[in-house]
Amino acid sequence: MKKLHQNIQKGFTLIELMIIVAIIGILASIALPGYSDYVTKGKMAEAPTNLATCKILAEQYFQDNRSYAGWTCVPPNSQYFSYSVTDATGANLPDANGFRVQANGVAAQNMGNFMFRVDHTDTKASQVPGGALLNCWAVSKYGGC
Repeated sequence: MKKLHQNIQKGFTLIELMIIVAIIGILASIALPGYSDYVTKGKMAEAPTNLATCKILAEQYFQDNRSYAGWTCVPPNSQYFSYSVTDATGANLPDANGFRVQANGVAAQNMGNFMFRVDHTDTKASQVPGGALLNCWAVSKYGGC
C-alpha cells in the first residue's frame, strides 16, 4: 500500500497577515482619538474641583477677617493647572471686596491654553484651545458647558 502525502499548510499567508494588520489599524484609528479625549476630559476635571475648593476657602477667610485681602489658595493636588489669585478685576492681589482665582493649563501636561476661573460672586468662566470665552466651566476640550 502506498502512502499518500498531503501538503498540509501551517501558519498564515501574507494576505491573511495583511488583513489582520489592516483591521488593527482601523480599530486603533477609531480608539486612540476617543481615548485622548477621555484623558483630556479627566485632566480638565482638576481645575473646577480645585476652584470650587478655593472659593469655599475664600468665603471662610472672609467670614473670619471681613476682607479677602491677604487670602491665597494653593491647591495641594495641582498637577495639570497652575493657580493665581487676584482682585475681582484680575489686576492686583485680592482686596477687601473681592477676588478672582484662575487656573491656567500646564503646557508640559498637554493642557496649555486651557483656562478656568471663578470670582467672589461665583461667576465662572473657561476657555479651551481655539474656543471663545465661556460663561461656565467647560466639560470637554471642544468647549461644551
